[in-house]
Amino acid sequence: MRFHEIVESLFGSKEKIRILRPLVKCPKEWTSREIAKQAGVSVTWAIQILNGFQSEGLVLSRRVGRSLLWCPKKDHYFYKILDLMKG
Repeated sequence: MRFHEIVESLFGSKEKIRILRPLVKCPKEWTSREIAKQAGVSVTWAIQILNGFQSEGLVLSRRVGRSLLWCPKKDHYFYKILDLMKG
């Protein structure tokens, strides 16, 4: 089994991985719309997945005007494992 298949099985779908990928690659604040565009999914679906990630402690959100901004919660063990894997 290849690594991406293991990760996919942990996260349950390719969409979830595609939504998490920009947050990991470029850890800044992203709008829901930006993440959805990067992942190729609807904004509604992106927000639903991001809310799930937030309940697991993977991401943080804050409201600015009418937008939700999302960023990785870098002290979560998932990100520490990723850092170790990078070398």
